[in-house]
Amino acid sequence: MNPMTQYPPRPTLTDDLLKSVVNEFLFEHPDFTAKLGSDGADDIVSESADDIVSEYSLGTDGFELCKRLEKYCSWDTDREDMEVFDELDCYARQMLKEAEQKWIRQNNIQPPYANGTRVKVTSGPRGIGTIDKVCDHSPGCFLIAPANPSEFERSHSTRWLVRFEHVQPVDEAEA
Repeated sequence: MNPMTQYPPRPTLTDDLLKSVVNEFLFEHPDFTAKLGSDGADDIVSESADDIVSEYSLGTDGFELCKRLEKYCSWDTDREDMEVFDELDCYARQMLKEAEQKWIRQNNIQPPYANGTRVKVTSGPRGIGTIDKVCDHSPGCFLIAPANPSEFERSHSTRWLVRFEHVQPVDEAEA
């Protein structure tokens, strides 16, 4: 059993968190907000934020978001809108990262395993590897060296980025 189960679950990009991201994004882009109509009137901005929240998901670029807003929310978008919305993903990822950092601080979460521990990755198709270190850029994640790297992984010194909660130690007999 992974020791991470003793903590509350890792934050995710919920609609509430995304709504605050979108509101901050719209506040930081007053020219775009004014374009929405009524000189950025609160009701127009709120409706627009709701539309954006309903059509955005992590990793969506400006082009894809504009197409979804056109198709499902009857927006009339242009290339300029696509360029503005290209920035939204950065806002969302940064806000999620801050929520994860807060989660780690508030719960005093420490890496559940030491560097050098052989582990099995329990999410995705990865397999077995060795914890190289805790990632400096992604909260609550290890960098794991694959046990049986492919030629590509070997030639590029690949490390898997894996959340603390998605690893478990393996016995040498299992490896």
